[in-house]
Amino acid sequence: MGLHLLLLNKSNDRLNMEKKDWKSWIRRFGVFGFFFFLIKGLLWLAVFFGLWKAGCN
Repeated sequence: MGLHLLLLNKSNDRLNMEKKDWKSWIRRFGVFGFFFFLIKGLLWLAVFFGLWKAGCN
């Protein structure tokens, strides 16, 4: 019984650490990551719009 509780406690600790790591990764991603993907998306839209305009001429 004691070993079973010890194993459960270790697995819960690992899950808690994984959640903390995930949250810290999201915080590091933060504002800079948001703006990176925003600019990247806008550039792709500009590329497709330019190709569409070039194709219409």
